[in-house]
Amino acid sequence: MSHHVNLLMYDDGIQVREIFNGARTIEHLRNSGIGCATVGIQAEECAVLSLDQCDYTPVTFTTPDDIDNPAPWYDGTPGSPSAGGYGFWINEWTGLDGSNVRRSASTIYPRGATFGPLGQAHRVWKMNVTLFGSDGVALEDLFRWLEENLIACCSPGVTAWIRTTCPDGYDNDYGLVHVVDAQLLEGVEWIDPPIESLGCFMRRVSFTIGVGDPCLYRPPIECLEDDIFPGSEAIDLCTVGLAGIFGCPDDQDAMADWRLCCNVAGERIGATAPVVVIKNLSTTSYSPPLRLVGITDNGSGCLVANNEIFGEVRVSGFPPQSALMIDCARRRILWRPLGFIRPWEPGYVYLDRSIDVVPDYPAVGCNDAIIFIEPTTITPSLLDLTVTAWMVGRYGCC
Repeated sequence: MSHHVNLLMYDDGIQVREIFNGARTIEHLRNSGIGCATVGIQAEECAVLSLDQCDYTPVTFTTPDDIDNPAPWYDGTPGSPSAGGYGFWINEWTGLDGSNVRRSASTIYPRGATFGPLGQAHRVWKMNVTLFGSDGVALEDLFRWLEENLIACCSPGVTAWIRTTCPDGYDNDYGLVHVVDAQLLEGVEWIDPPIESLGCFMRRVSFTIGVGDPCLYRPPIECLEDDIFPGSEAIDLCTVGLAGIFGCPDDQDAMADWRLCCNVAGERIGATAPVVVIKNLSTTSYSPPLRLVGITDNGSGCLVANNEIFGEVRVSGFPPQSALMIDCARRRILWRPLGFIRPWEPGYVYLDRSIDVVPDYPAVGCNDAIIFIEPTTITPSLLDLTVTAWMVGRYGCC
């Protein structure tokens, strides 16, 4: 059964773009002085959609060609067909629930069955959407703008932000999630002829979006922001000695003096995993090798001691003037150079290739835990590293 909130935003890693916002459509129809909204829209309004989805400041929607807050489809030319587009309303949106979760079964004779592992297939969003415009030409312009943004030729496989419920009266972040690798599976198709009613034109379209990663990811919570490793301000390799430079293989806390830590509360639903970005600001030197570790929290502080390690990712040194992302939430390693905007690219080449340190991305479930980042070798280039860490919750998947 379809149950949804009229919000869809695409995030290509450079900017967040609004595709649908029901509050915008309602206000454009109201301010146009026409009454076709009473025919095309039958739903309660969701107050949070009238706020900026990033910082929750109030947003004022007036007309599509408003100078201060133009509609995303407006081309900037007064009187153009895009100025007559009033917006979109999602009528049907399936695939937001857990219907993609499956477990295979093999019949055993004479009775019963054995079950395979639980799996989560990709999500399939089937959407029926009504377009509103001042005339048929405006509808055509809206259609082509929507088609162009969903095809996403320049950035296929985008991140999409949605709301699974309206949180009015609760925390604004409740129900706000993003999904990864959203791509158009079936193109935008007219399914009805245009209807003229009460001063405007309406027409429905249908399309299908596939989501490669079935997880629903909560907004990130920041733990570290451009922090430097403790003790790196005055590294003296002569006084640190070989034990400090290389650590002790049998001592998990040999590098504790240079460790950055984040405490993570257990989750009632799903799990929380760290997303760590390490920047190497040096202009000449590779970073030292590093590791990201998850340990249970028994009150002993940021020490392995007798805590259990439940996940570890080790990376080798990475180049100067670049950043490395250890994304445990989505279980991936990304890299990009510093200094200008450029999409992240796979960074698995910087993983430690030792056979005994295969990445085991830590994720915090029911119990409290600690995530820490530390060097595994001390070099002067540790001075040039900064670390930012977010905790990202995920659910709807394993």
